Amino acid sequence: MCFMLNIGRSCCELKYYINSTQLPQWETCRDLGVVIASDLSPSHHIREIALKAHQRENHILCCFISGDNKLLVKAFTVYERPILEYNSIIWSLCLQKDIELLEKVQRWFTKRLQGLKHLKYGIQLTHLGLPSLELLQLHLDLLYCYKIVFGLIYLDVNKYFTFTSLL
Repeated sequence: MCFMLNIGRSCCELKYYINSTQLPQWETCRDLGVVIASDLSPSHHIREIALKAHQRENHILCCFISGDNKLLVKAFTVYERPILEYNSIIWSLCLQKDIELLEKVQRWFTKRLQGLKHLKYGIQLTHLGLPSLELLQLHLDLLYCYKIVFGLIYLDVNKYFTFTSLL
């Protein structure tokens, strides 16, 4: 299926055709699993992955008979976190509302584990040995920067970084 996605604020009045069929104009599209919006905001993608993660979270909690917190946390990190981390370099968190939306996914999960409902979120994470999703996102961003700087990813490092000596 072909369609048009206008990037930016200006309204494009041009119409595009393939074999005399006009291409529809959409506000969002999915490319390699990431939702791209016409304003390039990651918020639409984050809403979609948060919804998908909540659904998977419910499946985990319903399917696992064991109430063992270690087992449930392992299931969360194996089955749910990849949804929240996939291609995060592209849609990196920048808005507080997006950070809170993703963090709510993990907060809701930890709240439903045995003996943790009445603890504060930070204490729950410490008890379970989990990082916050915001901290995990920062870690993934820094890891990507490391790969760029040390040539593990083929990008022109001088385009993205300016180096100064400390002498």
